[in-house]
Amino acid sequence: GLGLIKAMERIARRQVIITTPVGSHKQDPYNGNPYQKHKHIWQPQELRQLGYKVRGHGFRNIGGMSGVQSPLPRLLRPLMDILWIVAGPVTYFLPSLGGDMVAVKKL
Repeated sequence: GLGLIKAMERIARRQVIITTPVGSHKQDPYNGNPYQKHKHIWQPQELRQLGYKVRGHGFRNIGGMSGVQSPLPRLLRPLMDILWIVAGPVTYFLPSLGGDMVAVKKL
C-alpha cells in the first residue's frame, strides 16, 4: 500500500486523492473481480502522518452495498443506508468513526 501511495505522489502533478475504508474491512472478491479484495488496512492517523488531509464518510460497520457487504437483515438495510448518510457531518471531522475516508494531499 505504501509503495502505491509513493508512486502516485511521484507521478501526480498537483494532488493525490485516496478513498479507502477506515481500518479493518473484510471484503472478498465479488462479481468475478479478484481486485475487489481488500489487501491493505489504513487508519486516518497513518495517512495524516504521510501529509494527507483526511475526512470521513458514513459510520463504520453499518450500511454497505446491499446484498454484497451488508450483514444486516434485508428489511434493515434501507434504514442503515439512511443513517450512513446522516452521519456525514460527524464523521467528516472525526474520520476514525467513519466507514470510509477520503485523503487528499496537495503536492
